Amino acid sequence: MALAAFHEEHPTVAVELNVTRKPYSFLGQQPLDKDEMRLKRKGIWHERLMDYTGDPASRDQFERQLQQLGEPSGIIFDFGAYLNKQPIDSQRLLLWAARFGKAEAFVAALSARHFERSSEGESASKRHTLVAAAEEAGLDVIAAEKFLVV
Repeated sequence: MALAAFHEEHPTVAVELNVTRKPYSFLGQQPLDKDEMRLKRKGIWHERLMDYTGDPASRDQFERQLQQLGEPSGIIFDFGAYLNKQPIDSQRLLLWAARFGKAEAFVAALSARHFERSSEGESASKRHTLVAAAEEAGLDVIAAEKFLVV
């Protein structure tokens, strides 16, 4: 939106935008599991938000706010995403996709699957989602699968 506003105000000025995607973490500043004294590392996004918000009302408010932020871009978050530890394979595949100039296409496909279609079984923590996102991004699926095995 900001880029469109800039071009509207300065129609004769060319702007080049270079985006570099970096791997992300599901753990962040995650609190310890009080019973096991270790980081909680897997579960459903809706449930895991309790680790950060502390109570159901705060979690629900967070989800409502996130939905409102996504609406202008047409994003409808699905809080049923399964998270399992660090999504190491998705991080690795993102860096691999960058070798072919496909990082942006890959992360867009992966994000849509993970954040908007998780109730359909999609998750950045699942191999089938990664391979489908690689294919959608125009990457060689066989090469991506081989890369993930290494």
